[in-house]
This record gives sequence, structure tokens and C-alpha cells, in this order.
Amino acid sequence: PLDVIGFFCTSAAMLQKDNHIIPDAINGIPCLDPLITLISVCQKINPKKVLLLSPYNQKTSGLLENSFKNANIPVYKSIFLDISKDIDKYDLEQAKKLIIDNLESNTDLIMISCTNFRTLDIISFFENKFGISVISSNQSLFWAICKKLNIDCNKLKKYGFIFQLQ
Repeated sequence: PLDVIGFFCTSAAMLQKDNHIIPDAINGIPCLDPLITLISVCQKINPKKVLLLSPYNQKTSGLLENSFKNANIPVYKSIFLDISKDIDKYDLEQAKKLIIDNLESNTDLIMISCTNFRTLDIISFFENKFGISVISSNQSLFWAICKKLNIDCNKLKKYGFIFQLQ
């Protein structure tokens, strides 16, 4: 039997939220999506200055940024990569450079949207080298699923600070 359902697509979750396509539950089984879980994690850690990176075009990235701002998440800059296909093949070194070039002092959170964007190397790079927390769509959704299932995430802390949150 299923205990939780995770829907994996941040932009689809954002674009459908007013239409309520993703339900809160199906047959009593809670449903989670990466937009809700990104917002939930941000509200839990209460960042003061957030840099947002997404592979989307300017319009979709703007809608995403507004979703976060409407949830009182202080996004100071949104970097949109305007990738229409093969998101999983994007050069991670280029992504790191874009983030570094757009970091401002006192940035305390880097948020990376899109469940098809490879983020583990980016997460460890910024958390270890710069001491800046990073959360991604996949990471936040996985964290929320673990919490719903009462799974101890402490063994997963090598995949980001998020897994140390209670």
C-alpha cells in the first residue's frame, strides 16, 4: 500500500496550482509536490536573502519567483537559464559560475528549481565551499516524503543540510 504520493515537476506544480490538479490527497493518501515542499522548507528555515536558479524561460521563472514572494520568501534575484530541452545535460560548471556571479553578500540560501536539473554537485559545492545552504526541488520533495513517513534523514546529510532539519 502507498503511504504518500510525490508529484515530480516543479513548473507543472506551479502552473497548475490555481486549477488544483494535484490534490492534497488521493483516497486518503497525502500528495506532495516540489513547489509546496520548497516553500515549506523555506518557511521552516526562514532565510533572509535567497538566490533562485531555474532552467525555465523568463515568464515561467517570473511566475515561480512570484510564488515564492507570495509565500514571503525573500528572493532577491532569479536566474533563469531558458533551457527548453535536455535540462539534465546542462553544464553544471556553467550553473556554478552563474550562481557565483550573482551571489550577493549575506545570501543565506540558494534555491534550485526543477526536478530534472542535476543538483547534487551544486549543493555540496556551495554548502562546503561557501557555507551557503542550498535546497533543490528533488531534495525538498524527498525530505518531505521522509518526514511524512517518519524516516530519519540523518544518514542523508551528505546530500545537503536540509536532511538535518527536524
